[in-house]
Amino acid sequence: MVHDLDTLADWFAIEDFPGAPCPACGRGTLTVSEPVTHETAASKKAQGHFAWDPEWVSGYFTTELRCARSQCREVVIATGKMRVRSLGAAPPDDYVQEFRLRFTDPALPMIKVPPGSPEDVASRVAEAGLLIWADPSAAANRLRLATEQILDQQGVPRYPDTTKGKDVPLKTHNRIDLFRKDNPEVAAILEAVKWIGNQGSHEDVLTQRDVLEGASFLEHALKALYDTSADEIARRVRAINEANRLRARPSP
Repeated sequence: MVHDLDTLADWFAIEDFPGAPCPACGRGTLTVSEPVTHETAASKKAQGHFAWDPEWVSGYFTTELRCARSQCREVVIATGKMRVRSLGAAPPDDYVQEFRLRFTDPALPMIKVPPGSPEDVASRVAEAGLLIWADPSAAANRLRLATEQILDQQGVPRYPDTTKGKDVPLKTHNRIDLFRKDNPEVAAILEAVKWIGNQGSHEDVLTQRDVLEGASFLEHALKALYDTSADEIARRVRAINEANRLRARPSP
């Protein structure tokens, strides 16, 4: 899922808009409509210049994304910047409109959050999805908060031994070190997400691709902790083998 959205981390042609998953049903794919463009006043004024070139055109765009699944048909509104770029080809095909995404509502799902994951974590991931295109650093910070909430759910204390009169909360890194004793693999993943989030908090240098990578890491951690689909398959296999036949599934 993250790799599909990577296309949107830079300027793109509208035909390259990825088939992002529907944020409503999670099963359908979003299809993009022809964008509506709005040229800035400065861009329009520049057309009177004797040296004007189509690459001087700039402005904004809006477009509608719609779930292709007939039972859903959810609508997502996307908006951002527009420009014209030369392809270096012969006229009339030597210029193309390109777009840079800045906001969608609702947010495009960055990752698939497994059922059973903490609700607060799912909320932080959704918030990151809203922020990523306009403010990657703020989005990365939401992912860092998600690691804190995973540690909470896993029972990792926020405070040291209060019997010694210490009420200063533990740093996230210290909490991850405590969790590392029980689950070193997931702790290493959470540490990487934390470092990305920390950089977003202190330096305005993160890109959308950085955040998408952090989201991908977080997805692996959530699968390792909360995805029970493999356990369910193993249970069904064991039941069939033990009974030497297919057993009916229990009613939900």
